[in-house]
Amino acid sequence: MDVASILNLLLLAFGFGFVIFWHELGHFLAAKWAGVRVEQFAVGFGNAIFSYRKGLGLRRGTSGPEYKQRIAEKPDLDISPTEYRLNWLPLGGYVKMLGQEDLAVPDGGHEPDSYQSKTVGQRMVIISAGVVMNVILAAVLFTVLYSGLVGFSATASRVGSVQPGSPAETAGLQVGDEIVSIDGKPAHDFSKIRLGIALLGRDASADVEVRRLDGSVEALQVQPEVGEATGMLQVGVLPMPSLALPASDDATEAIERARPTFVPGTWAVMPGEQVVSVDNAEVEPGDYPVYATAIDRAGDEGRPVKLVVRESDGMDRIEKVWPLLTPVGDTPDASLQFGGLRPLLKVLSIGTDSPAAPGGRREGEGLDVLRPGDVLLTLRVGETGDLLHRPTREELGEWLNRAGSGGRKVEFDVLRDGEMVTLKDLPLTPLGGGFFSRMVGNVRYGLGANLTDALETTRLATTVREDSAADVESVREIVGDGAEASIVAVGGEAVSNWYEISRFMRNALAEGNTEVDFTIATAAGEQTATLTFDDEATTAVASVDWSGPVSALSPQAGNYVETTRETWNPLQAMWWGVFETRDQIANLYLTLRRVTVDRTVSASNLSGPVGILHFGTIVAARGYDWLLWFLAMLSANLAVVNFLPIPILDGGHMVFLLWEKIRGRAPSRAVQEGALWVGLAALGCFVIFVTYNDLSRLFTL
Repeated sequence: MDVASILNLLLLAFGFGFVIFWHELGHFLAAKWAGVRVEQFAVGFGNAIFSYRKGLGLRRGTSGPEYKQRIAEKPDLDISPTEYRLNWLPLGGYVKMLGQEDLAVPDGGHEPDSYQSKTVGQRMVIISAGVVMNVILAAVLFTVLYSGLVGFSATASRVGSVQPGSPAETAGLQVGDEIVSIDGKPAHDFSKIRLGIALLGRDASADVEVRRLDGSVEALQVQPEVGEATGMLQVGVLPMPSLALPASDDATEAIERARPTFVPGTWAVMPGEQVVSVDNAEVEPGDYPVYATAIDRAGDEGRPVKLVVRESDGMDRIEKVWPLLTPVGDTPDASLQFGGLRPLLKVLSIGTDSPAAPGGRREGEGLDVLRPGDVLLTLRVGETGDLLHRPTREELGEWLNRAGSGGRKVEFDVLRDGEMVTLKDLPLTPLGGGFFSRMVGNVRYGLGANLTDALETTRLATTVREDSAADVESVREIVGDGAEASIVAVGGEAVSNWYEISRFMRNALAEGNTEVDFTIATAAGEQTATLTFDDEATTAVASVDWSGPVSALSPQAGNYVETTRETWNPLQAMWWGVFETRDQIANLYLTLRRVTVDRTVSASNLSGPVGILHFGTIVAARGYDWLLWFLAMLSANLAVVNFLPIPILDGGHMVFLLWEKIRGRAPSRAVQEGALWVGLAALGCFVIFVTYNDLSRLFTL
């Protein structure tokens, strides 16, 4: 861990402690106002490092025993009953008042300056003061954040990609659009888009206002859907990448180390570099739509996009990036929109820790390894000798997992630089092998490689996609026959790659045809299969979209076009701060409702202390503005969570006080103590649940 990381962690710990301290300060000030004796006001937890008590002064450790002894000897001594102390664990703090306990119910009677001796109204003020202080702190921090002194830089609310077939595409969202508002709420940055969509009610639509690249403003209506991967409502858009990568020595070193395991052209731009020209058109960092348009055009034409990249030393070089097919939907094979006919798979990249990766021990022993660009033709399982010709992604995953679980190695026939190569005795590696996955036996085996479609050939996978134009017996028989099957013509036009196949299919269907002839070459010779396209299948073919490899422009996560929200007008900053605090509080309440009542947000998305700390370290590394935002958000959320009607929390105590105010007497001691322990158990179970979520995300790959 470097010095910067340690400093960020210390700042985060201090900030987290300050937010809790500020909460307890509210209780302390309210208790003093009501005349309640405060026995301790502590920063941190555990034993005291130092303490101060008026009349005794500064002491090492606690001054409690000395105070009791002095008062016992001479009760009229002018010594404060309040001890101010700094404890060893400086994460938060607490206020200890006479006659008030979190896990016990005082007997009653009590001293005149006891908490229990005060009126219900006074006790309500004391209990709610911590929450009020957190709300005030959040508003102040947000105000400072949005002022010209700091400014908040976040991912701009501009669309970088629209998933084909997604609600966003159906609604008419386009690459380059700036999303101005969702249901009338301003989308100041991209996080507002994600959150605004995720918290919509079930079956609810959203009114989205967008500003097009030409400056015109349009109103669209989007119907979100629940994503299988996220368990939340989404519309299928991603933020816009920047054509300039920030400099980073660590990222550059990592990329250079991993470069041999990637297909050339998938990392065209390095940290500290910038794309200055796309297909001979000059571009600026925010001109990603130009790149996206060029990629789409190149995909239709079956060629790479030419990039001019300006290096950190000012020199220019030329890179060529081949388009990829943009994934559609949540299932692995949904990206293939070629009438149900599927390309073979090829190796896009190999994890550096994979036994089959180049440069590893296997290669050092003179054994062949998988290489980026290898097209997978045939899989053989050691010992059993089972054969799988031209596998699809699902079939390959199932076979590799079964072989790996049985401790077997595999053998591959791959197409490499136009020639068939046999790779023998390839070991399989556990995937998703995190600690918690191993505990529950959720470990799958594979090659440790990322696969993509082999678009540069016309070879076919063995099985066709279900419920597609190709899902008829005559086509299945041709495609699934033996180890060889390639498309050689579409509609009478000769083809040499899947780019051309896609183009000729679209052209044929665009002319009003519902049937397209495919000439397929197998070991038995050439055969013609006629695919019949209904309206849905025709739309699917027309919606094929191409994208540049993400790593070509974004090897560093979060490399997106940014926007800065700031103002030198103090009233405007205050206005923004207050309303941002309001929105944070409202969104947390809404999130709890969506999780518990509407069930449109999966509970697996909830985080606890571990996740908050982990997220905080990531945020702190992004800059002081993000650290300030995180602490303001944390303060607002603490106000909500602490005031939930759960016994042991401030909200639970407030419920007891409301009961006492309405009924004229407090609930019985048995009821209060029972509720406190039930609340403690419920809170403990919740903490265990969210901690499991956090650790699963951290350690399960």
